[in-house]
Amino acid sequence: MFIVLNAADPANIFGGEVGNAPRFARVASTQIVLSRGEPVLVAEDNGERITARGDASAIERALRAYLARPNAPRHVVIEQWNGASVLGSAGESMLPSLGFARTPKGMEK
Repeated sequence: MFIVLNAADPANIFGGEVGNAPRFARVASTQIVLSRGEPVLVAEDNGERITARGDASAIERALRAYLARPNAPRHVVIEQWNGASVLGSAGESMLPSLGFARTPKGMEK
């Protein structure tokens, strides 16, 4: 089961130095996808920057949960994947199955 939590939510314990969780700003434009209480995916700047941890199957399911969350925007552009360009990354091969297409700057849905 995957749970999507806004980074600004008081229930969020991540964002600083908690275990080996990725660091991110606790702002409303950042969403965290948790599995078993651990962050699998962090979507910053409304999904423009993705940080993903875990195996490909878990990351894909986390992305599906992120995209299906209530009030999710229909248009998403991902430019960065784990700190580098999404183009040429593991994310580029995963995103077409979720409805994304390659653009000059990244992947767009």
